[in-house]
Amino acid sequence: NWTSLESDRMHYEAAVEWLASDDEFAQVLGASWMLLGPDREAARAKLLKLHDSKNAAIASIAMAQSWRLVPPLETSAKLAEWFEFRDRLIEPLQIGPTEFIAERCARTGMIDLAIGQWSRIATMHSNQSHRAWNALNAAARTLNQQNRDEEANRFLTWAEEFRAQ
Repeated sequence: NWTSLESDRMHYEAAVEWLASDDEFAQVLGASWMLLGPDREAARAKLLKLHDSKNAAIASIAMAQSWRLVPPLETSAKLAEWFEFRDRLIEPLQIGPTEFIAERCARTGMIDLAIGQWSRIATMHSNQSHRAWNALNAAARTLNQQNRDEEANRFLTWAEEFRAQ
């Protein structure tokens, strides 16, 4: 989970089990779904532990998940660090952090940066058509909210390429 939304009941119940698992992949997944809920501290503690995982992918995802704990007002100060970290990840691991960065930029008024990140998802991760479609539609919604309707329509047209997949 890379969003700012608290998990629904189904995901939360599964996340509790994942967090308690011996499998680090399950643990990072569980922490991601619990991070913004009532068990935030347990999820945060698990992510901090996973920063030291011997599995580089787990350690990297745990580190990037921790960004979700950064207060929105600190986003501008953290962006360069987040971009640098994300860009060092292998390409398949970059999509989640990019989704987070896009949403956080949009929520904090950095609209053009958000649009750029959503475009990056559709360009670099086109093999994940559902996520590319979601990114392009998020860009279009955000542009519409800014009364940038012509640009929004171009993103909706682009999104149609992924809807059929």
